[in-house]
Amino acid sequence: AVVRKLVERYESAKERDDRLDFTDLLLMLAGKKHLIDGLIDVHPIGKTPDLPAVVVDETQDTTALQFLCIQRLAAGAKWVYAVGDGHQGIFSFAGADPAILLDWYEKADKKDVMRKSHRLPSKLLAHSERIVKRNRDWFERNLEPREDGGRDRGVRQDRRRHEE
Repeated sequence: AVVRKLVERYESAKERDDRLDFTDLLLMLAGKKHLIDGLIDVHPIGKTPDLPAVVVDETQDTTALQFLCIQRLAAGAKWVYAVGDGHQGIFSFAGADPAILLDWYEKADKKDVMRKSHRLPSKLLAHSERIVKRNRDWFERNLEPREDGGRDRGVRQDRRRHEE
């Protein structure tokens, strides 16, 4: 009840002062309107640009609303490149969902998966893969480490954190 009253006051203040916030702008582009009890469909605002390609980086950190905006912007594009790693999602607290990237991947006509890490040396890659295998949504990526191996300085764990 407290959060609902805060949202109502916030929305009322925006309307009274004729202001928009960033979420309002995304909703307008996506053709949605926010009501206190949810979203409704409205006519989208703005003309979508005629783009030859759309590139979406860090797609694993995309929210459902951002994805609706991307779909609208990419509607006339010949190519859409969605780049991301479902194991690197860090914005779930803000509504991001790596499943959006995975669903997009499953529906894509053409798929290209990068199987080589250009960042991680072999020991660090092996250690990070052991960690992400604990995730409930884990899937095999079959990544290869950097060719030069990088400089493995060893992987150190803070045992004190695990003993608590």
